[in-house]
Amino acid sequence: MSHLTERRKAYATHLLKTALRYGSEEDVAALTKVIEVQIASMLATHYNPGLNDARYDVFRKFWLQGGVK
Repeated sequence: MSHLTERRKAYATHLLKTALRYGSEEDVAALTKVIEVQIASMLATHYNPGLNDARYDVFRKFWLQGGVK
């Protein structure tokens, strides 16, 4: 992975953490939807089993019975 890609990932990570720290409930809901749509788009254009599995694991952890309360 290139240095520029690593830098962009680090920037996106910090930007998202900042938005989540200071965002309202509505802001967080909107960001979550944007991320979900982006991941679905990524999977639709170039399927990646690892990403698909990770997406399901996160969903299961937070929303299916027995997940985080």
